[in-house]
Amino acid sequence: MKKRQVYKTEVYWVIMRIKKIPDKIWEMIYSQVPRFCIDLLILNEDGGVLLTKRAINPSKGAWHFPGGTLYFGEGILECASRIAKEELGTTIRLGKFVGVEEYINEDVGDYRRHSISVIFEAKIIGNSPALNEEASEFRFFKNALPKETQPTVRNFLLKHGYVRAT
Repeated sequence: MKKRQVYKTEVYWVIMRIKKIPDKIWEMIYSQVPRFCIDLLILNEDGGVLLTKRAINPSKGAWHFPGGTLYFGEGILECASRIAKEELGTTIRLGKFVGVEEYINEDVGDYRRHSISVIFEAKIIGNSPALNEEASEFRFFKNALPKETQPTVRNFLLKHGYVRAT
């Protein structure tokens, strides 16, 4: 009988789900040290950029990149794949590194944090996106961005030529 190969990421996620850091410890850690994140600049065939409208803090109601924390022991590709699956219910092909942005003094409700986001281009290769509880909608934007776009995201897209100033 042929055994199914168990991938490192599968074992890791089973362990992480069992040993999830409690929210209070998470808050205590990230109120003291920067949080390292991976953000996805997902492009469609027309050059439109996928943004999601946040349903949670920080930046609730603002359009932003799908993204999240890089976990201990997780590689960048694994993190990007996990984020695409968790936030969009799809799979991606990770593209080129685009840049880094900082969110200094983010207000997340009960505390403030400092996040550093490394941003990569990506392309959806799986099914169409389906949102989780962190976002209320998603949309591809090619030229103009909505006024509710998170300012750091807006500036990044303008600086790197993904959208034009309106």
